[in-house]
Amino acid sequence: MTLDQGKSLTSLVPSDPRPIIDNGSSTGITVCGCGAGTISGLRLRSSGTGIELDGPATLEDNALEATGPDASLVMVETSSAAIDGNTFEGSGSANGFQLGVAADAPDPVVSDNSFSGLAGGVLVDKQPDKRSDDTTPTFKFSGDLPGSSFRCKLDGAQ
Repeated sequence: MTLDQGKSLTSLVPSDPRPIIDNGSSTGITVCGCGAGTISGLRLRSSGTGIELDGPATLEDNALEATGPDASLVMVETSSAAIDGNTFEGSGSANGFQLGVAADAPDPVVSDNSFSGLAGGVLVDKQPDKRSDDTTPTFKFSGDLPGSSFRCKLDGAQ
């Protein structure tokens, strides 16, 4: 599903059971570069990327569940993203690396979310441009899960 032109996707059900979007390994919701409104009140199950934010949008009051070993529930590609008051749940699998929020953009606003059973509810705070000749790139990571750890890949290497 693609959202654009300020369109929102909001549940009219005031509480659980929330409407479920189960996208399997496909991206469940993509916000295109022109932006969307608000995505709220949903339960999204994903074994791949649950929501990809290529443009501005607000995610609030959603329940996102990682069902695959390498799921990234929200992938942020824009600095105009607000991710607030969501619940991120993983399967607790020892295999793979389930992630709540992966940011490939500076300064998305991520606040008041809860993370459980994931390898990390992690943000990338600083990274070089996608294409760079810099032989000593600088990365800055932060995480809001106790014991968070970070992995980085450059050109397919670890």
